[in-house]
Amino acid sequence: KKGKFFAVEWTSPHDDFELELHKAANFYYYPGWWEPSTTFDVQVNIDAWDDLPSHYKEIFKVACHENYMSILTEYNLKNSLALKKIEQIGVKFKRFDTNILTKAESTTEELLNLYANQDKEFKDIYEEWLNFKSRIRAWSDLNKLQ
Repeated sequence: KKGKFFAVEWTSPHDDFELELHKAANFYYYPGWWEPSTTFDVQVNIDAWDDLPSHYKEIFKVACHENYMSILTEYNLKNSLALKKIEQIGVKFKRFDTNILTKAESTTEELLNLYANQDKEFKDIYEEWLNFKSRIRAWSDLNKLQ
């Protein structure tokens, strides 16, 4: 309902526009640091997977990759077009203040470390994720606008 919210966000500009979130709030804050991108996945029973011939496994992998790339490129265009529509109807774009982003990042890290200290399985996954992030950081940092 109009006037009930200061700012709203769901998943992406295209989906936000389709949900008519622009009718509920006048501001669109960015960056969406909590969700840098949506990841698609598929889960397959490991026993069924192991029973597949190798060429079927490759066909499956290629089909999954093609589906992901198709959706990614489609949404890159849809999101760009939706941003223009949202702006044209009067929604204001505002960047989160650096202090807010810095505090959100540090608080998130504190929580993740707390969870890692409480749950071994979470810790194992979290440490692998941190390791992966550190391996790819050089490229992403090089391309990041400050």
